[in-house]
Amino acid sequence: MNEHQESSAREKAFKGRGLTEWMLDEFTMSNGILRPILDEVLREGSGLELEIRHRYVNIYYRGGNLMRIRQTGRSGHPQVLVAEFDKRYLERDKAQQASWKYLEVLGSHELTSSEGARMHIDSFDARRAIIDVWPKGERAAQQEIVRVNNAIDSEYLICDIEHAVSHPHPPGKPGKRANKSSRIDLVAVYRPYPGAEGAPARLALIELKDGVGAVDGTDGLRDHVADLQMWLSKPGSLSALTSEMGRIMVQKHRLGLVPAAIERFDDSAAVDYIIAVVNHNPHSQRLRDAILGRDKLGDEPMSLEGFDVKIAIVGDDHVLRHDTLIPLDSITKKNVPLQIFDGTLRDRRLRATER
Repeated sequence: MNEHQESSAREKAFKGRGLTEWMLDEFTMSNGILRPILDEVLREGSGLELEIRHRYVNIYYRGGNLMRIRQTGRSGHPQVLVAEFDKRYLERDKAQQASWKYLEVLGSHELTSSEGARMHIDSFDARRAIIDVWPKGERAAQQEIVRVNNAIDSEYLICDIEHAVSHPHPPGKPGKRANKSSRIDLVAVYRPYPGAEGAPARLALIELKDGVGAVDGTDGLRDHVADLQMWLSKPGSLSALTSEMGRIMVQKHRLGLVPAAIERFDDSAAVDYIIAVVNHNPHSQRLRDAILGRDKLGDEPMSLEGFDVKIAIVGDDHVLRHDTLIPLDSITKKNVPLQIFDGTLRDRRLRATER
């Protein structure tokens, strides 16, 4: 087996998310085709965030997909890079579509040189303007959490977003297919002592909710907890995830996207499951009810066996701080932290009448 065949075999061997050595080189080498794009992502104030997928990357802006770059090609054949920009971003505004002067970057196009990459970069401001008119919501908050925490070398570094997992349907909720596909909003690594060499690190899975209206009802917290429990019940699920995240963190560090390459996790430590709520209204009882259950509806308190569950009320700075997390098992009907709910229903009604 020659060197090219060995490299192809290694690249095909990994499963899950990750880039090939060839694509990484095109990003990091001074004459790499993708180097200008990486420099733009890393530029201070760009507002861009790059996420690694399986042999491709997505570049996000305010929750929208500004650009996708895929590696294509079969084993033994020349590798090709393809840049994509979704035409649907222009479909909402016909006037903008008619006046848009960067039509050559719509759809899919091969990237064969750094000059071609710069042509795409020239259209980034126009792409940002298009995405600016789309609803932002939870995806924008998600990206801001990634951007801020990875930039400041916080206790929590974000490995991945929108991580898809497959698992059986929860009991009592059958589906048309044998398995159900769910997504983990953010996969993070928690380091008790950021920046300390050899400091222990452990995995943290984060469910993000934007506002009190997102914590209950369809696709609420309890549905996500039930899905995660079913995923965890599959043997090897957690170990496969830690292995994949270790690879992603090494590659993100090589690209300059995170300040530390964390290849291994502390297998003896509990995995944190963090329910992170942005734009929370502490006057609303809905988060409290989603956690503790509602007696009249027969809900039981929420639990997740096998995880250390915590609640994070995320501030305007979007920084995740370990010492502000609220352990789920510390919340009772007689002891609800003010960050979650700061009064009673009667108090809230009185405040409303006084305004």
